[in-house]
Amino acid sequence: SDSEDDTGSKDYTSSEPLKTGLTLKEV
Repeated sequence: SDSEDDTGSKDYTSSEPLKTGLTLKEV
């Protein structure tokens, strides 16, 4: 889930902050 290739993952790093808009961690 922490992979930058994981589109729509529940937890990814700031490398892809706008993958799905906003995640539970980005909010």
